[in-house]
Parts: sequence; C-alpha cells; structure tokens
Amino acid sequence: MTLPRGMSVSADGKILLADPDNHRILYFDNGVCEDETDDSVPSPFRRLWQANVEETQLEDPSLQHEIFEQSTSPEVYQLKQPRDVLFSPNGEIVIADTGNQRVLIFSWPELRLRKSIKLAGGSPWALAFDSHKRLYIADRDNNRIWRTNRLWNIDHSWDGGKEVLIHPVALALDSEDNVLVLQQSPATIYIGTEQARGISEWHQLDSRSTETFDREFSLPPLQLLDGELHYPQLDKPNCETLILKGVVADKSGRLQSSALPLLARPRIIRLPRSGAYISELLDSEVPGSQWHRLVLDSEVPPTGRILMQTYTSDRAIEDSEVDDLDWSEAMLVSTDENSSLPEMLIQSESGRYLRVRLELLGDGFTSPKLNNILLFGPRDSSLQYLPAPFHQDPESAFFLDRILSYFDTVQDEIRFIISDFSRYLDPAGVPAGDYLDWLGSWFDWQFLAQWPADLRREMIQRSIEFFKLRGTLDGIRLMLQWHTGLNGQQPQIIEHFRLREYATLQDRRPSCGMTGEVVPLFVAEKPFAPTSIDHWFTVVLPNSVVPNQDALDLIRQLIDAQKPAHTSYQICVFHQGIRIGKQSSIGVDMWLGHYPSDALGGMRLGQSSELAAVGSLGLKIGNQLLN
Repeated sequence: MTLPRGMSVSADGKILLADPDNHRILYFDNGVCEDETDDSVPSPFRRLWQANVEETQLEDPSLQHEIFEQSTSPEVYQLKQPRDVLFSPNGEIVIADTGNQRVLIFSWPELRLRKSIKLAGGSPWALAFDSHKRLYIADRDNNRIWRTNRLWNIDHSWDGGKEVLIHPVALALDSEDNVLVLQQSPATIYIGTEQARGISEWHQLDSRSTETFDREFSLPPLQLLDGELHYPQLDKPNCETLILKGVVADKSGRLQSSALPLLARPRIIRLPRSGAYISELLDSEVPGSQWHRLVLDSEVPPTGRILMQTYTSDRAIEDSEVDDLDWSEAMLVSTDENSSLPEMLIQSESGRYLRVRLELLGDGFTSPKLNNILLFGPRDSSLQYLPAPFHQDPESAFFLDRILSYFDTVQDEIRFIISDFSRYLDPAGVPAGDYLDWLGSWFDWQFLAQWPADLRREMIQRSIEFFKLRGTLDGIRLMLQWHTGLNGQQPQIIEHFRLREYATLQDRRPSCGMTGEVVPLFVAEKPFAPTSIDHWFTVVLPNSVVPNQDALDLIRQLIDAQKPAHTSYQICVFHQGIRIGKQSSIGVDMWLGHYPSDALGGMRLGQSSELAAVGSLGLKIGNQLLN
C-alpha cells in the first residue's frame, strides 16, 4: 500500500511529497512541469515554492503559483522538517510542519494561507481525513491524535487516545472511520473506534492477525505495474488509471536517487544463486529403450538459466550413485518468451532406466520456477526405414537417429493435430472458450457472457431442433428456459387471440361470451386486460428470474430476437403463491403441494426449492390454526 505519511496524490495525478531533510515540499504534475534547474531536487519533481522568499515576491514564475500577498507573512512558507502533506477532500493542501509545531492549510493552486493550527509543545508527524472531511493529526510529542472540525478548529472534546498512545508517527482511517495508529516506541499498531461523542475505545492490534490487514480504505493505493506507477481512479470507474510518467521507485520503494518514500515494498529475500534437481529413477520396463525428449513447463526470469543433463542405463541406478554418474553434456533451456514450452532432446544412449538432472541458476534475487516435466519415449525415428549402410557405424547411426527425430517430432505433432481436429467439431468434445464460441458461430449463436459452457454445448447440439421452432411459442419458451434455467411448462406464454371468446374489445375487459357478464381475469396478481388481441402475446415469468431491470431488459432482447417481426408482447412478473380469486392459474403462477426439488447445485429459490424443516408438511387449510 502507499505509505501513510509523506506523500499525497490528487485526483488528476498531481503528487505532493514531503522532504523533511531539506525543509521543503516537492511537486509533480504528471509530466507537465519543466525540468528543475536545482540539481538537489530529484527528477521529475520541482519545489512547490522557493525556500527563501522575499516579502516583495508575489509569484513563482516557474509554477505560476501565487506565493503570498502582502497580508500574509512570508514566515508561513519557511518550513522546518515537514513530515506529511495531503490534498484535502475540498482541494486544499495540508502540511504537517513538524519542526515549527504547526499544521498549515493552503488554498490550491493559489497557495494562500487559510489556517495555521499551532500545537504547543507538540510535533505533527502524520495527517489523515475521515469520510466527514475532518482532519486527524498524529502529535508525536504530545502522545495523542488531534481532530479538527470542518472549519479547521481543534475538537477538544475528543480524547484522541491520550491515555494510551506513545509517540504516534503514522495514521490512517478505514472505510468505517476507525483510526489506525502506528506508534514509534514500542512499535505497535492501535485502532481507535468512537463509542460516543468525544469518547473512543483504543486497543492494540496483532501485526500477524487478519484483523490488521483485512480492512477497506477509501483512498486507492499507488500500484507498480511494469515498472510504472499507476494511480487507480476508484471514484471514476469508467476512467483508466493515471500513469505517473517519469516517477520511478527503486527496489526499496523510495523515489529514485533520493531517500523519499513512495511505496511500501516487501523486503527482498536473498535466494540461493544455484540449486539442482535430480529426478527419481524412471523405468521404461524395456531393456535398451531409447528415451526421446523432455518438455519443461517452467518460468525462467531474464536473469535465470536452467541446465539439463540425463543419464541412462539398463541397470537400476541407486540414489547413492547419482553424484558419481557420467552425466550427458549440459544443455541450456531456451528462455525465449515468444516460444512455446522448451523441448530438449535426450542425448544419452539407450537404456531401460533414466535419471534427469536440472540445475537452476539465478542472480540471488530471482530464480527459475519449475512447474512440470513431460517425458516422451521411446524414440521412434525414421532411421529404421533407411538402408543397412546407415546403421553400420554406431556413432553415425546414433547421430542420424537424433537428427531425424527432430523432423519425426514435427510430423507427429502435425499428425496429432489432424487426427485431433475432429473433436473441435464435436460440441461435447471441443474445449471451452474461444473454440466453443467459434463452433457456435457456425450456427449463428452469439452467446451471452453469463451462459456456462454446458449450456452452450447443449444449444449447439440442439441447433437444428431449435431452428425448426424459431418464431414459435415453443422456440421462445426454449430460449427463455436456456437463459433462465426454468423447465417444464415454464415460462407460460399466453396468446391473446385465444382470449377472444372472453374479451370485449369495446371496454377491453374479459367477459364470458355466453352471458355477457364481466368476469375479471387475474395473471401475476394483477387484472389481465390485454390491450390488443391480434398478433399479441404475454410472457409470464416468476420474479426469481427477473431480479432487477437489467435482467428484464436482457429477457426483452432475447424475445425480440426470436419472435415474429409483426408480433408484439408484454411481460408479467409474479410472486409464486396462491390467492383464491386473484392468483390461481395452475401451472402458470401458483404451486399446489410441495415445490419440485432439483439436485443440489441446480436449485432456485422460489422456483425449484423451498425453505422448510426436514419432514415438515407445513400447515393444512382447515386443519391447523394460524397463530
């Protein structure tokens, strides 16, 4: 995480950095500032203002910042060991001027003094803000934390841990406004939680406990990615992270060529520069077997190397003999990032047993990592098909066998790809991911991201069946079942023309055609009065599959893609249950008896499962009272 003191990053990528040893604040404008003429200022930073300003000096031309007016004393710009600096939530700059025992608040970018908070006998070391925009000040010499209100006035009613803390030097506030304090002697972490107005409860945190680290903080940390510092804009989720160009952190997390801290980086552990791995005794169970090749699944950093050696024999090789074996000549494993897994041809002669020796070399800070070893054998080269003269000289035959095996390996891989390609045309065998989506594109399927691989396979397998149903009620129902997980007769689709015997188009209310008496029809707990009869239908869905507006919009898109172009529709969402005379369409929006029970992992609340005690039959109408 970002160090809790000494640095602040604004929302637009500007950085303020406290430099206590040189009594100044450094400023970085994400590559906009010109080069600093003072060699004592580490690039790419500049001074926020000059250290020794004259009373008549009103402006710093290099930064275009107005330093002070005649009503502001120049002494406020004479800093002494400033240890922390912050951008406030309202855009001001707050500086902990430790050596002068004060906290300064300046407007930004004008740098006019707005408030000077004097801490008599104290020394402000660290600053932080809570969600209410209140400033917290770690006062090392007074052994407490100060808190101000939004007008920068000290809140003397807040205890600030004055009876608990000893030399607090850093602090931070989590998302719940709990105060985390690091005290210098002894080095411990305390957390303060406000119990009542002005009263806080403080207790020590175990540095090894998850309670210390499993906390959410409102301010995003700096991130070091590919050697560049990034500042995530969490308050702007649609914007990319800010890249702080030119700002370089060294291995210790400090600004390059200075002692100013930027990042808290893990302490580098020194690693052995070399190490060896010797495999167990591998048995082909065939005397005189010619082992073929090795494939290493490994991660080799630019400063690392892997050397491979082998030894074969028809006699079992004991562990006590491995140090005295006549290993083959060492071969360097390729570390080309653009190549596939490195393959090494086994150089040892034929033998039933094999041992492999791998030597891993590093620079003391990084090391190769070996994940897996794939071993192929026996070698079946094209040498056996050559005339006898090519076999007469053993040394020549062994060399020819090895060189031909390279071409044989390429041919074998091509044969495997050709023979294996058929599974890429099988919905049940094609690997999930891009190949599965590619096979679906043959049938014009455009899969949604939330559809699992098993559903996609089923859709491809049933493509011909589905295309015959496309544009029909069964086709729309099948598509919605795939998307929602419903089954059976769910969802129900009501064609309005089937209600023509019950509808009176003049007042658009369902009625009994024989007597003319108006009889209300309810679907989804609401009176069902179709606005039109011809070319209209209604889709009835349980609320369990339409939890929000986004889910409803997605269902509309699916229906629009499947329905006939000349038809219109409406969607009714219901809560499953029964209300006599109101909601009792069997098989549409009610259940009789127990809910159907699916297998574990396939259940949906309100659709295929119920919450009840084991063996419970529930209440029976007419038999038990409702208390």
